[in-house]
Amino acid sequence: MDTILVATDFSEMAQNAADYAVEMAMHTEASVLLVNAYQLVLTSENGLVNMQEMEVMKNIAENSMKAEQQRLQALAPGLKLETFLSPGAILHTISELCEQLKPMLVVMGSSGASCSLLWGSTSSAAFRELKMPVLAIPAGFRWEPVKSLCFAADYHQIEDAGPVNAVASWLKRFHAKLFMLHIDKPGEKTEPSAVFQQAFATLDPVYINAENNDVEKGVEEFLKNHSVGWLVIMPHKHSFFERLFAIGNTKKLAHINTHPILAVHE
Repeated sequence: MDTILVATDFSEMAQNAADYAVEMAMHTEASVLLVNAYQLVLTSENGLVNMQEMEVMKNIAENSMKAEQQRLQALAPGLKLETFLSPGAILHTISELCEQLKPMLVVMGSSGASCSLLWGSTSSAAFRELKMPVLAIPAGFRWEPVKSLCFAADYHQIEDAGPVNAVASWLKRFHAKLFMLHIDKPGEKTEPSAVFQQAFATLDPVYINAENNDVEKGVEEFLKNHSVGWLVIMPHKHSFFERLFAIGNTKKLAHINTHPILAVHE
């Protein structure tokens, strides 16, 4: 049975992401592993772990996890739902679990005061660092069957087959349609390489070149005008991703918080 790994800090946004993951697990006949990592508590004098405070943190995390497990199990009584608690950093914990369990997906909620999906440092770091597919769920977004995926591709950077296998697996799982989106500057039209087109040919994608000087606005306009389930990105093909997430870039797709974003790798 496939496993969906869900990161939680028990916040409202994390609960929303967990709800989404549970519904998706029921739809795909997968199990759910709910994961929380609580902070190490160090003494101020010598930097050693404060065991007394750590025990308090552990008890709080255990009680919160138990309550969240009961809440989710009530939503889906037949779901196989397990939990994992560990002290330390959440990304380190998830990374180790991914190496051991090879989950089909890692799900996490949005974060940040702006409630914009991509302002959250944890989600953007997970996109970069985790080897498994990562799905970030915007605040308030509810599960519905995924009928289409939009792969935001930078043809300047992806000249080979790209993540064709990763995209194909999700299309097959949901019986979904694929949009291939590239944002051109006005007056330009960039074509994908022949190798790229051949690799994706069996997926029958709809190729779309949208013109906009602003990548964020170009993607946002496309999502507004088309029925799309998930936006798919490929973080390790740096150009497109860096233009959206680079430190100091104050736009960062700040308005695209209405669609789940799936990060895939080759």
